[in-house]
Amino acid sequence: MVCQITASIELGTIADPRIKLIRWPTILASDKFPDATRRLANPLSIPVGDHRKIPDGEPIVIVRQFEMTTFIFLVQEAACGTEPIDTTDNDRSSIRRTFEDYLTIIEQRTYQTHFGANTFMVAIITTNGTRMNSMMALLHRMDPGQSAKQFLFKHIPVFTSSKPSAPATGHILTDPWKRAGFPDFYLNKE
Repeated sequence: MVCQITASIELGTIADPRIKLIRWPTILASDKFPDATRRLANPLSIPVGDHRKIPDGEPIVIVRQFEMTTFIFLVQEAACGTEPIDTTDNDRSSIRRTFEDYLTIIEQRTYQTHFGANTFMVAIITTNGTRMNSMMALLHRMDPGQSAKQFLFKHIPVFTSSKPSAPATGHILTDPWKRAGFPDFYLNKE
């Protein structure tokens, strides 16, 4: 699913010369990327309290070149329905735990020290609208305040679904992303 998402974003950037995509190998090689992170066995592994969070997909940067140039550092989470939305078992992975980890990363601005990024957004893609709405409702109930702006939600059918697969277009970049308690967000517009 992450490959499908990244490919769609890349197709969208090809169609619009004002949008550029910077992939993980280039980010990792950048002189702005912290050396301490680069030297880790897994530079994707973000410290969160007593554990580490590894995004489902390699981070990307979307560069938007309009009147001003803006950079969006984006991590991807593919929520294919294998984890519960919420659980009372703290050792089990869940969407709630994913939200808690990313909220900590956002609130402590760990993305700056770990990745050298000035912006940070979490793109959460799931398999259907009902699950997406449940996830957004959970994030809203967790009351993250302004940090909720940094979570983007979208749903697409998976290849094993009885529904047709998402088209091979740039729709992941160009279609609006939903946010919990905030207006839709476009990766390709100011």
